[in-house]
Amino acid sequence: MKRMFVAIFFSITIYFSLSPGECVADLISWHATNTIPTIGDQIYSLAVSPTAPQILYAGSNKGVYKSVTGGSSWSASGLQQWLVLALAISPSNPQLIYAGTWGSGLYISTDGGVSWNPAGDPNFLVITLTIDKSNPQVIYAGTMDMGVFKSINGGTTWSLVRPGSSFTFFVTIDPADSQHLYVGDWSGVVESVDGGRNWNPVAGGSIGTAFQLMIDPTDTRVVYAASLKGGVFKTIDGGARWSSINNGLPGLATNDLAIDPSNPQLLYLPTPKGAFRSVNGGNNWSAIDYGLDSSSIASIYLIVIAPSDHQTLYALTDSGLLAAVVSPITPGDCISDGVVTISEVRNAMNMMLGLLKPATCVDRDATNSVSLSELQLVVSSFSGP
Repeated sequence: MKRMFVAIFFSITIYFSLSPGECVADLISWHATNTIPTIGDQIYSLAVSPTAPQILYAGSNKGVYKSVTGGSSWSASGLQQWLVLALAISPSNPQLIYAGTWGSGLYISTDGGVSWNPAGDPNFLVITLTIDKSNPQVIYAGTMDMGVFKSINGGTTWSLVRPGSSFTFFVTIDPADSQHLYVGDWSGVVESVDGGRNWNPVAGGSIGTAFQLMIDPTDTRVVYAASLKGGVFKTIDGGARWSSINNGLPGLATNDLAIDPSNPQLLYLPTPKGAFRSVNGGNNWSAIDYGLDSSSIASIYLIVIAPSDHQTLYALTDSGLLAAVVSPITPGDCISDGVVTISEVRNAMNMMLGLLKPATCVDRDATNSVSLSELQLVVSSFSGP
């Protein structure tokens, strides 16, 4: 913390980038958990228990590992010999876990990762797994070169529902209609309205390769796509028209996107230049890099929201796992025009020290900055209210 104080006192003016509706004290501070040195060179997938945010499963180039401490410690599961690109946990049974491997098909554990059994075609190169929350017996597996497979009996048997000759990166299911699916692959976005029997390209496929697709749970005509073409795209009419929503983003290719189920205006995005958040459905984005060093900022490639606690976030980086607890945001509590006040800076510093207090938004001047004298005042009165 001393280094931060030095940086403050030697700055003439500090600028903060905020989105409308976002205060400094609402920003997120990450902390590193165990770097998981025993797992190997790379973590490829992460799944959080639907009932306990501290129970995690990580898929790596050396199999599946489990943590019951929010990532601070890990133990090897019974699946160790394969590279695991995809993990999924049944929403109705936290002990039932699916692991998609590179070269040995799909494996299933019914005891929380202690033991695993193969399921389906061993030639599967599984990239993504999606479970139907309305019927957890229905599972979709996206693969390399083989297309999309579907199981209607919990993974015991599989049928090919969409032949393909390239990577299938993501399958997403409409929460209001489980027969309505979107698939993201090299060609863009395709859609099925009959559970995968028939497929059609979604109009406006100019978004390019779609790595991730997320549907707004309160309005399923709203869909977000993380794109290889650069940044994030959004449709508000079920895919007929797409628009780029990159205000505040570095404009690079993105391969993941998370949407808060309890507040679908709240989005999280990992990029090669750090993590970003939008509090208004993608209209504006702000960096959420507090607590990250330069190497972590440059290597975030996955953000996961805990299903049972939407204030708990996990992020995967090339160097390990990060965790954060989000300050609750209540719509209307903070209407920000992007200008930072002394009280907001004090709140931000409280947050960085683990002394988070509710955000206070007050009238602002017109400078869009906090001066050196104002920052000195904040530091000198830091212990105050």
